[in-house]
Amino acid sequence: MSYDFQGMSFDTEAKWLRAIAQGWLCAGGWNDADDINGWLDTLQPAALAQECIEGWWSGDDVDTAPDLDDLAGAFADLAVNREWLTE
Repeated sequence: MSYDFQGMSFDTEAKWLRAIAQGWLCAGGWNDADDINGWLDTLQPAALAQECIEGWWSGDDVDTAPDLDDLAGAFADLAVNREWLTE
C-alpha cells in the first residue's frame, strides 16, 4: 500500500505522517528553524496535529485525513529528534 501527500508517494504510513507533520511545520519554506523549534518547545503534538488536520482537511476531504493520534505521534517524534531541521 502506498500513501500519497503533495504529489509524493510513501511506502509506509509512518513516512507519510512524518511528511505531513514536516510539511505543516515548514509551510513550504516560509517557517525557519527558529520558529519551528519554538513551536515544538511550546505546543503539544496533539494541538499541532489538530491544527494541521483542520487546516488541510475540511469539508469533503475530512474522510482522507490522517488519524489525529497517529499524526500527533509524528509531531512528537519530530519534536524529540530535530536533526531534520538542519538537513
